[in-house]
Amino acid sequence: MFRRGSKATKESTSDNKEAKERPDPNQMEAVVLTHVVRLHLALVRIAHPQLEEEAVKAPIGPAAERITAILRRSLQTLRVASKWLRANLEYLSRASGPTRTTPDLTAALAQFWPANAEMLTLLAKVFPADQLQGINVKLEEEIELSGFSPMKGSLDTNSTGPAGQVHPNDEYLLRISDILTDAVLIADADVSTAFHFL
Repeated sequence: MFRRGSKATKESTSDNKEAKERPDPNQMEAVVLTHVVRLHLALVRIAHPQLEEEAVKAPIGPAAERITAILRRSLQTLRVASKWLRANLEYLSRASGPTRTTPDLTAALAQFWPANAEMLTLLAKVFPADQLQGINVKLEEEIELSGFSPMKGSLDTNSTGPAGQVHPNDEYLLRISDILTDAVLIADADVSTAFHFL
């Protein structure tokens, strides 16, 4: 009898511990958003040192030669993240409001915005606008994510050319150009006034 009671007590304690660790359903949205922001921050932190190394050099020679191997592998994902950010800026502003945010989300955003702004500044310095061109072909990520609802409409660049019709180096430069275009549009958006970093 004593052992049975002891086991029940342990199970009850375990259930209470799991309940405490389980996120509040009302804050689950903030938990997911925090994860997305931290993922974008990780991408920014990967790109930053690559750009910082190139930024100390004069931007001479073909722009594609300044795309390091690590930056090359992350540009596709950075562009998708940039598109999501631009498409969801108003939602992000609402979700980070005082009545809906969490300490983790507030901390993640406080780290993300300055880091992202610094990375974009370096990106614009390493790749001047006169060495870039606008999107005029469908890139691989547009085709792969065409049916992914969170990105619906955000990757629509009105491209007329089919994928694979430009040199791979030009594709990476197109991605950089698009990321910088998104950065300007985000900074100019009315909702951007809600964020102190812009």
